[in-house]
Amino acid sequence: MYSQSIVDIKTFIEGYRAFNHRFEAQHWQHDQLAYTKLLTGWRVMQTMAAHIERHTAADYNVFYVMKNMGASEVKLHSPFLADLLNVKGQHKQGDLFYREFIKLLGLPESKYLPKDTYWFDVQTEAASGTGGIDILITYNSGVEKFAIAIENKIYAGDQERQLERYHEYLVREYGHDFTLVYLTIDGRKPSYFSASREFLSTNSIPCISYRLHIEEMLRNTTPLISPPHVRFIIQQYLQVCQDL
Repeated sequence: MYSQSIVDIKTFIEGYRAFNHRFEAQHWQHDQLAYTKLLTGWRVMQTMAAHIERHTAADYNVFYVMKNMGASEVKLHSPFLADLLNVKGQHKQGDLFYREFIKLLGLPESKYLPKDTYWFDVQTEAASGTGGIDILITYNSGVEKFAIAIENKIYAGDQERQLERYHEYLVREYGHDFTLVYLTIDGRKPSYFSASREFLSTNSIPCISYRLHIEEMLRNTTPLISPPHVRFIIQQYLQVCQDL
């Protein structure tokens, strides 16, 4: 009787093992079939997405390409902004962007709009004797002159007495006919490292931002741009500014 019980238990265990093996095999086959269907669907979706991207290139942005190639933020933004603000820029839209820019700054057109574009100039990394001004807009006809200097701060700290040194240079060259602008992502004020508390309290330094002023300039001018390819590039740059 005892021996028979042992045999029955062994038979039961072997039967259970065989059943479990068949169950696991069937379960794996079911999972494998489901996985194969899922993988096939994913490949179909990838093929469709690649087809759509080939015809739309929705994520292609020349500015991101330049950044991925190692262009620094300032070297990416300053040259492009300088050309936009140049009434003789490669965009060929005249003073469209520049006029909107001085409007957003609250500067009088009677003083800061050039009467003869021949004397109008825009430089990047303009020499001041004590450092390079990121963007320097100048006009000097011999009779009238003005300047707008832009310190472009993106993910960078201030340098010692930087704004004061630029201010001193502008006073020497343009008297009181200039505006020194501090451009940052969010419109923050310069630190006391770049200009003393006394200097900042006695001199008006407009603090403008990409998030407000530059984006608004681009949004306001985009509908007025004639060439589609220029309008497309401006739209791409607007996206970059929004992502800062």
